Amino acid sequence: MNLKRGSFNSKAQIWVETVIYTLIGLTIMGIILSVVTPKINQINDRALLSQTKEAMTQINEQVQEILSSTGQQRDILLTVKKGEYFIDGPGNSISFILKGTGAPISEPDQVIKSGEINILTKTKTSGKYDVYFVLNYSQYNITYSGKDVNKTFTPAPAGYRLLLINAGSSSITGTKQIDIKPIGA
Repeated sequence: MNLKRGSFNSKAQIWVETVIYTLIGLTIMGIILSVVTPKINQINDRALLSQTKEAMTQINEQVQEILSSTGQQRDILLTVKKGEYFIDGPGNSISFILKGTGAPISEPDQVIKSGEINILTKTKTSGKYDVYFVLNYSQYNITYSGKDVNKTFTPAPAGYRLLLINAGSSSITGTKQIDIKPIGA
């Protein structure tokens, strides 16, 4: 009878040890993930900000190309994986905003210029930042589908195909109009 009881205790002890070691292993993995995940997110956000800067530069190049003559058009693919693009018709600007990133691109609350792009990092709580990229076209009239409105582009798997059009100059003000239209919508 003692053998059976001893073997039972031995089996129970093995199961208890297995559960304890499993919990210790899971705890260690959790700690490692809690340290590594923010760094991975920061690296991903830095890559996204770098790609956004390049995309904004390309948008500006396309805008400059269509300004050469009325009727000129260029299509662009606006890829949004994270953050938001804005067409500000009344403010005549195109911008991108990434909120809550751990990867500031500039000194907080200091506007820096990269070509035609104004870049601003705003400090948020708990080590997070909002980063803004802005192309200011105050010398032109920016419209969306012929209207002086705001348009927001949120993350989408396929992106947005847009057409940039030099719609000519206003007969009243002489200001060139750049119209942005969706393709296929």
